[in-house]
Parts: sequence; C-alpha cells; structure tokens
Amino acid sequence: KLLFLPGFSTEDSVNEISGRGIGLDIVKTKITNLNGDITIDSLLNKGCKVTIRLPLSMSTIKTFVLLVNNQKYAIPVTSIKFVKNISPNEIFLRNGINCIIYEEHSIPVYYMSEVFGESKNSEKENQLTVIIIENQEKQAAYVIDKLLGDQEVFQKKLIPPILKIRNISGFTTLSTGEICLIINPFELIRNTVTELHINSSVMKQIPTDDNENN
Repeated sequence: KLLFLPGFSTEDSVNEISGRGIGLDIVKTKITNLNGDITIDSLLNKGCKVTIRLPLSMSTIKTFVLLVNNQKYAIPVTSIKFVKNISPNEIFLRNGINCIIYEEHSIPVYYMSEVFGESKNSEKENQLTVIIIENQEKQAAYVIDKLLGDQEVFQKKLIPPILKIRNISGFTTLSTGEICLIINPFELIRNTVTELHINSSVMKQIPTDDNENN
C-alpha cells in the first residue's frame, strides 16, 4: 500500500519522468473514482502481480461521436453499417416516408435532431451527413450535423432519479471532460422505423372527404 501513497518513490533522485511519487497515486485515484480497486501482491526475488477490479456494470466501447444541434452524442461503432454524404435532392418520398437509395434499395431517413425532440437545422446545406444503422433486417439512415470522430469510452448506466431516457443506453465522459449521452442503436431503429410504419398505415386507413361522399 505504500506504493500508492502520494509522494512515495523508490527512486533515489528526481528526474524528468520519475522520482516524484505521483504515478501510482494517480492510478489509484482514477480507479477509485470508477468504484474499482487495485492491489499488488509481491514475492521477494520473483516479482509482483497487479490486480485491477472494476464494476461489471462498466464496459469500454468504441464509439463515433456525433454532433446534433450543438449536442454531442456517442453511438457504438459496431452498429453503424455506413457513413456517407448525400445531397438533399437524394431524399424522396415513398408512401409518405422520406427515403434514400442505399445498395439499390430504398431505406427510411430521419433527422436525428427530430428524433430527440428538437427542430432540425433550418439552414440549407449542399450536403448532408448520414449514418446508416442496421438491426436484424431493418435499415435506416439518420441525418446528423457532423461526425466528430471515434473514441473509446467507458459506458456508465443512468442513475436515479433518471433511470430511463428514450433511445439512450447510458452516458460517458469524453476526453474533453464533457458529459455525453450514448445512443442505443437497436432501440433507436426499432422506435423510429416501427412507429413511422404504424403511423403511415393508420393514415392510409383514414377516409378522405371524397371517399365519405362517395
């Protein structure tokens, strides 16, 4: 335990990279903040074993960080099938649903800002960035403002009083220190695609005035 005390060092003198006794102290502090633990077992003339324990509720995932209406979201890389830029003219209506062509098939497209209850960017752009997500046999495209890059993050579960947010699986802290919500891609595509198809079917069944007159 002495190794983790601040200021303790096995070096006789201080140099550019060691001797200040802050290395393992920082490691211990970081792991403790994650509700984890670190121990060292040592045998004379044989070496030592370092054991780090972290909660099972915490997992590291590789994500893409998205910008949507000045809000950052993270989404698991494994859920994204493709990222591409499209022209607004490539979006067309099919059975009352906005679609684009991908791999010679039409798939629904949504504005991510509207999915999260915000208004979409009113500024006209020559290109739109879309991410295409696949869940089993369903595919959908989502328009985002910008793709900021990939980042490996610790996924943390939501805690009381917020236990559930629609289309969100948890949150993380980015390397910049910002709190970022993590999108649940399976719930996202299930909610948007299924609900849109249901609403579209209901609208088709509503009679018009002309049909009533006939």
